[in-house]
Amino acid sequence: MNLKNINAFLFLLLGLFGFYVKIEPSYFEFFGILLLLLNFNKLKKIDIFLLIFIAILLNISNIYSYDFEVSLKYNSITIYIVSLAFLFNRISIQEIRQFTIGGVIGMLLTLLVAYLIPDTSEFWYYNRLMGGFKDPNVLAPTSLLTVIVFNFFQLKRKTKILVNILALVIIFLALSRAALFLTFLYYLYVAFSFNNKLRIMTISIFLLLVTLFSSNIESLYQESFSGRTDERRFSGQVEAFNRSTFLGNGATSSDYFVGHSPHNSFVRIISDNGFFPFITLFTMCFILLAHSKIDFETYYLLSLVFIISLVIDTLHWRCLFVFIGIILKINKIKHGEIHI
Repeated sequence: MNLKNINAFLFLLLGLFGFYVKIEPSYFEFFGILLLLLNFNKLKKIDIFLLIFIAILLNISNIYSYDFEVSLKYNSITIYIVSLAFLFNRISIQEIRQFTIGGVIGMLLTLLVAYLIPDTSEFWYYNRLMGGFKDPNVLAPTSLLTVIVFNFFQLKRKTKILVNILALVIIFLALSRAALFLTFLYYLYVAFSFNNKLRIMTISIFLLLVTLFSSNIESLYQESFSGRTDERRFSGQVEAFNRSTFLGNGATSSDYFVGHSPHNSFVRIISDNGFFPFITLFTMCFILLAHSKIDFETYYLLSLVFIISLVIDTLHWRCLFVFIGIILKINKIKHGEIHI
């Protein structure tokens, strides 16, 4: 097996173990860091410059942290996760395909283990499937973004239908409100992008699954939409935001002061790293996007990630930035900058 095949296999394992991250550090970290080292030469000079700049920007907050070592550790983790986004924006589409196939295998194993192996209560959060994650709200969007990328590749229609059904089943079993809403938006977009036959088939499959899981959705509505679950989360976000400063309080300070994660990537950055780094990063992203050829579909997919970021924070979702890198890579391919 040559180095190219080994690299492709490692990307497959990264996608697979992206679905099994209950224990930290997980296997995902091992393969992620290994792939960064093996593919470091694929990063451009501008990538390295931006990563150094982001690292400096985030680590300013260490000076004001309640615990310098803890802050430095988790800011370093954030830089590592962001580095994966830069890497996935530079690797070949074949390697992204391997990563996505690994993700599909991860979804399939999640469903099989949850139902076929006894004593898998750790795969469930009460009546919600969370699989190898710590939270059902991470399993669902990861499955959605995996299937979105999977649909980009030219594969047999039956294979795509089966994988889409697999993802939909997992999303419905996870009962994440944000993911259910975004799934509806995505398949609504897909339905009206297809011809009439595929449009009807897509909507029919979605409605069938809604019917099959109607009791679960009703339970979700009663338990979660009543507001009991959200009160602690939203009040924590408000408290974390109110404690924010110009240069931040240090990584994980929101957890330390509030007592739990903010469950919001933007609140996390503002509270932990400060208003100045947040505004600087936001402005930098806006400038980069404004100077790139980005079509409506790419903006649409990035907006889905943006909405997901409002309910999950960076330290809870390793694949968040990976999918941003993949979406931007696919955008380059569609504009003919890169050929499959």
